Amino acid sequence: ALRALAKPVCVALARHGVYDTADRTPSAAAVADALHTTPWTTAVGFLRALRNYDHYATLPRITAATTVISGGTDILTPVAHARELADTIPNARHIHRPKAGHMLLHEAANTVADAINHATHAALSVATGA
Repeated sequence: ALRALAKPVCVALARHGVYDTADRTPSAAAVADALHTTPWTTAVGFLRALRNYDHYATLPRITAATTVISGGTDILTPVAHARELADTIPNARHIHRPKAGHMLLHEAANTVADAINHATHAALSVATGA
């Protein structure tokens, strides 16, 4: 019975800016499908772990090249949190997409791909001494 609510809940979230695409139906359907196929034991375990997840103190020790990407219409992860991550992780950069929501891989795929390419090219340059 609860699984039947997955799609309507995701569509409702889409209307309120969790993700912001011209046509939110495909994103909502993808999330609903993921919710529908995820065993409840996995979901409950994830939520329990998330409730206690706090690694804020480790952020200043991150040495990997880091890019934080945020969406301006994301109500699950506000831009203030993304800025705080980028400010706390040494040498991190922050890319903000004002019209994107929480589903950045769907809504800002080029931004994500560009960030990965940038990090890859930077790492290769360091490794080859170029």
